[in-house]
Amino acid sequence: MKFSQNIMKPFLHNYLLLVLVILVAFTSPSSAQQNQIEDKQISIQLFRDNSLAEGSTSSDGLIINFTHDGFNGLDWRDAPKINNQDENLARIIGQTLLAIENREFPIVNENLLLFINQFSTTVYQFRITVDEFDDVETVLFDNHLNLETPLEVGVNIYDFTINNSSPSSIANNRFAIKFKEKTFSVNEFSLNPIKVYPNPVKVGTKLKLEIPRLPSASSYTICLYSLTGQKIFTNKINSNTQSYIINTENLKKGIYILEVITDDLYSKFTKKIIVN
Repeated sequence: MKFSQNIMKPFLHNYLLLVLVILVAFTSPSSAQQNQIEDKQISIQLFRDNSLAEGSTSSDGLIINFTHDGFNGLDWRDAPKINNQDENLARIIGQTLLAIENREFPIVNENLLLFINQFSTTVYQFRITVDEFDDVETVLFDNHLNLETPLEVGVNIYDFTINNSSPSSIANNRFAIKFKEKTFSVNEFSLNPIKVYPNPVKVGTKLKLEIPRLPSASSYTICLYSLTGQKIFTNKINSNTQSYIINTENLKKGIYILEVITDDLYSKFTKKIIVN
């Protein structure tokens, strides 16, 4: 009996080892498959006032993971949002709020709705970190300003203010992440050719805008908006005018959006202006 057990031990060991190898082979993707599909991520942090510049922690944040086996419904890889006393930032799917979402890779014209509420101040910043996707460009949409801001690969900072007397400013569905078709056109919004300096600018200091000559345009329309969407001024200039001076004497301290549109409506560029 003792002799039989000694014979069986190596046999059982080898058998179990073979079973383990087979299970791993059939349940784990090959290294070639893993190299073909790299998981991606978008993370968003919400900061109050100057807390980002001061190195303070964020008020809230969320993570969206895009994986090769992602699921756009709810599953065990999604983490529910726990409500804060002050600001809340989350992904919203139906009536469910998520702090972490796992989903399929994005497609063109897909919109991911964000949820935000319980503002405790009026000045905020998003710190948005974006991985590069093969087929789409990532855009932050501000429904209150009707403004689309292309997000570059890496870290992006987006400033916004809250006006408690404006329902669209404090709406919990004010923001969304959009995905657009990737293009390499010279007129692509993300390839912004206009220059503004100095920026930030002090009240009373002249702000210089430089616009390169675009062959397709005969004129430009220049508009300045407050973050509440109020149009501060608008002016039309000849496309041969490659520099334009903005006087800031009548501007209040704050953040403004400068918009330049060509007369053929083929190109539109924006710059964020900070007046101190």
